[in-house]
Amino acid sequence: MIKNKILTTLLLVLCLFLSLIPVSSAEDNSTEGDPDLWGYTDEDGDGLILVTVPGETYTAYMLIVLDPTRVVLGCRPDRIGAKGYVLDDFAAQFDAVAGINAGGFEDYNGQGNGSTPDSVIVHEGEILCGYFGVGNGFVGLDADGILQVDFEKVDDLKERNIIEGAGFGPVLVKDGEIVNAEKLAASNLNPRTAIGQRADGALLLLVIDGRQPNSLGGSFLDEAELMLDFGAVTANNLDGGSSSLMWYDGEYLNNKADVIGVRNMPSSFLVLKEGKKHTDAFLERFDTQELQPSAEHQWTSGQDASLPDNCKGTERKELVSFAEEYIRRFVAFSADVNFMSTINYHSIRDLVVPDGELQARLYQAFGSFGFVCAKESEVVEFRTESCSKTGDNRYVVEISYDTDTRGRSDHVIETRNMRISVVRTDDKLLAEAMTFY
Repeated sequence: MIKNKILTTLLLVLCLFLSLIPVSSAEDNSTEGDPDLWGYTDEDGDGLILVTVPGETYTAYMLIVLDPTRVVLGCRPDRIGAKGYVLDDFAAQFDAVAGINAGGFEDYNGQGNGSTPDSVIVHEGEILCGYFGVGNGFVGLDADGILQVDFEKVDDLKERNIIEGAGFGPVLVKDGEIVNAEKLAASNLNPRTAIGQRADGALLLLVIDGRQPNSLGGSFLDEAELMLDFGAVTANNLDGGSSSLMWYDGEYLNNKADVIGVRNMPSSFLVLKEGKKHTDAFLERFDTQELQPSAEHQWTSGQDASLPDNCKGTERKELVSFAEEYIRRFVAFSADVNFMSTINYHSIRDLVVPDGELQARLYQAFGSFGFVCAKESEVVEFRTESCSKTGDNRYVVEISYDTDTRGRSDHVIETRNMRISVVRTDDKLLAEAMTFY
């Protein structure tokens, strides 16, 4: 009996001793492996959660970025209008760990070089290409890491303190609700890219694989519903189709829908390494010489650099003649499209094509909306300002010209100034970029 009491006492003492021993280190760090409010777990503690989502018509990839300040716009302001970059190239330049494509860009007839956005972009608080407007759906991050949508004009970007952003549209989710579900559902199945944000600030980067035998693609509504499933209170569609890409951990996750491979683009949304600053990440990899604007880019970025008038003789005559024909083609086709007074010139950049072919393309692009009304417009006078050679086989022609435009209810005579970047390839002149000044 006494032995049993002694044994019982010893067991009680042992249990008390064991209860005072700290729990294991795995239990100490249990919060790192716990699921969040939406059921997703950051298992490796790197602040990123990648989820593969099988849908009825697609395979999608959702990257959850827990710290929104790690997401920046991958952009080279010094190369706008001159050179675009593939997504993994952007990631390398900014020392990023992940990224998706961002805004739309000039790509007439699929022949663009991905260098020029088709709507405004914001990079480190600097507004670039503001003359293009906010487009159909600009999306931007403010200084507090809050994702914002519904911008009506470029001035809104400053008022709302946007520091990183690009546009394409449409808006998918606002205030936790799908925006115009019926209209979103009417879209075709395609590769898609979108960005969204949860109530806790985490950013959602989405790519839907498409144009593949096992993944046809998704609609805008598919994007919106996926965003809601992942807790989005705000979400916006980005450029899609053959531009849709997600790069993560050194590789592309989705299939590249373009038969010629990864496409060049002017902007991307990148995820930096933890604790990394945007500017530092870029400057560590590129010296100051690389950061200087090239001569061919100076006018494209809106700078007022004076270019030398150094084309002579036959060369000058050939370049001016080419530029004048380019402008004739441009002014010959203008239209009222919805709320735009004219088709933006960046939508139809490479205009030196047969008239019938160009007209067919314009009606294919805009006719389905029912807002096209062609105007009669012609150049009545040219005044050549200068012709500058800016590099090997590269030129910039500056021309002032007067146009006479007659529409349904108006008759306008106006003077415009245009700069055209021209490149000579295989004894042929090509218009590489253009802008008004």
